[in-house]
Amino acid sequence: MTLPSPLNITAIPPPILTPQPPLFPPITDHWVLLILPIAVYWTVSMVFHYLDTHDLLSKYRLHTPEEVLARNHVSRAEVVRDVILQQVIQTIMGGVTALWEGVEMIGYEQWEVLQLYTRFQTMEQWGLKALTLLGINGVALEEKIARGIVAAGGDQVFLKAIELIGLEGSQDWRWNLVEVFYWYIVPVLRLGVAIFVLDTWQYFLHRAMHESKWLYKTFHSRHHRLYVPYAFGALYNHPFEGLLMDTIGAGLAYKISGLTTRGAMVFFCFSTLKTVDDHCGYALPWDPLQKMFWNNANYHDIHHQTWGIKKNFSQPFLICWDRWLGTQWNGEDVSARYAVQRNRAATIIAAKLGDVTPTEAIETDAATQTVAVEEKIEAKPIHMEEITMSVRSDNINGAIRRMNGLNGVVTSRGPIKINGMTGIHGHINTTVPRSEPTPPPSSDEEDETIDETSTPLRRSTRLRVSRMA
Repeated sequence: MTLPSPLNITAIPPPILTPQPPLFPPITDHWVLLILPIAVYWTVSMVFHYLDTHDLLSKYRLHTPEEVLARNHVSRAEVVRDVILQQVIQTIMGGVTALWEGVEMIGYEQWEVLQLYTRFQTMEQWGLKALTLLGINGVALEEKIARGIVAAGGDQVFLKAIELIGLEGSQDWRWNLVEVFYWYIVPVLRLGVAIFVLDTWQYFLHRAMHESKWLYKTFHSRHHRLYVPYAFGALYNHPFEGLLMDTIGAGLAYKISGLTTRGAMVFFCFSTLKTVDDHCGYALPWDPLQKMFWNNANYHDIHHQTWGIKKNFSQPFLICWDRWLGTQWNGEDVSARYAVQRNRAATIIAAKLGDVTPTEAIETDAATQTVAVEEKIEAKPIHMEEITMSVRSDNINGAIRRMNGLNGVVTSRGPIKINGMTGIHGHINTTVPRSEPTPPPSSDEEDETIDETSTPLRRSTRLRVSRMA
């Protein structure tokens, strides 16, 4: 490719702009931008929901199914309703915004590359002059380095790499560098700016929602009805909070960063995927998002607990604001706290199933309280009304969780053994003898069920209850 001299750059006619062809015709890119994040949200959420309802990868769960039943204060049907409402609002907002933005144009890209090229040449000349002032022959040094690279075949390797990533290579290495910078590095930098802007917006709004009692009670408390988060509860918010924090926040990040419409597709889908993953309730060792970011499911789950609700405000990508402003969880091991919560939930559910009487459940909880005291953990004791109140619906379309083989279940026949989940946070084992044990069942496994589709607790899901030998 013959490159124009910087001195002749003004002789090049201005670019001819044409409308950007749609990515998925006949749907315009603006509508794809609005539809894709919703599709990503429900697709990924249903993958995690399938794991939940089929009891797959249970050893990587942060919480047991019993905790979902005993601790959450909202049904899954209500969560689905509010998430859909928020997505409808954000779609309407995006559609209205698209009306005055018009169609995105293309044709300016080559002009911008040429401008970058001339700036690169100018910077190169200034660099050579600076070396000369230091007594170094910059021109000779540059030529020597270039000859060495050519002799080693590095120029051809670089040229093939350029062509491999879809660019038209040139014999001028400067031009190749500028094209790589424009087509790849600049979009990544803009994505980084968008991530930082969104994180900054959400951190300060999120923290304000917790520090203001009125804001928390009026808006943000709805999201914290989920003490045990799950994937499609990620966007379960008050509609106004969802509009302010997610819709407007993401829109501002998109505009401030200078992303193109298609760059915004990547940003919105990535943000949606990350938000769902942060609420999925699984600490998966092979999950790339949980390895790439310190702000992951474990990190955000602490914020959803009563003892961590004033910490870990950062979301959804970085933790820098928590670190800079001193709101990060202090690093204390939380395994004992999680074990106490699991044991407490298991006792409540066992009482609701009738495996233990309410009085026995409270006596059993005393053992958990003893462990909590030993671990210097503040644990709320079980009250009679928690045992006697009904369980809210906790699934969609009548699908019921299969809780086969889960730890933390309390049986009324024989000694009671409460086991914390192992594999992630460690475990706490507590054995409490019953005063009047009933005869054991004919087998070591007993089918019990909970129907979560109605308010009263009914029996319909298989719950394997293990007893001590």
